[in-house]
Amino acid sequence: MDTIPLPKVNTIAVYSNGSFNDGHYSLIERMNLIIPDVDGSNEVFDSRINVIMVPVPLFADTKLHSIIEQAVNDTTGQLGLNKLLDYLKAANFPGIDRGSESINQYMESIITIEAVPVSEAMQILELCLISANETEGVIYNYTRMVAELYRPGN
Repeated sequence: MDTIPLPKVNTIAVYSNGSFNDGHYSLIERMNLIIPDVDGSNEVFDSRINVIMVPVPLFADTKLHSIIEQAVNDTTGQLGLNKLLDYLKAANFPGIDRGSESINQYMESIITIEAVPVSEAMQILELCLISANETEGVIYNYTRMVAELYRPGN
């Protein structure tokens, strides 16, 4: 594994109406992070590592969460990759621990995906905006920000 410096990271914040103002969530909440390393760029994603942030209460109602839950074997708790959409099969789920409420006080889960075409990154974002109850359609919004990363000594 290589460590690369990232002075800024493209962040996509998913929110419900009224819960995001002036570049900040209105409440401090635990997050689910989806971190695609995107090949290509568009008006939403940069060609590099991007972070999609979804507050825990919102993530539970998303189509992405529903897909992941349906892929988990009820007996073993293991994720069945064959039950995931093709563009999610290459994802790593290092931050999902079904035996724990969350991985720390700030995050519930982390999902990473390497070498994601920008079209698939958009599909993943759409899964974060669409209700698990598909008849409801898009229930959340997003905004794109380029955030400074914390570096010790700054």
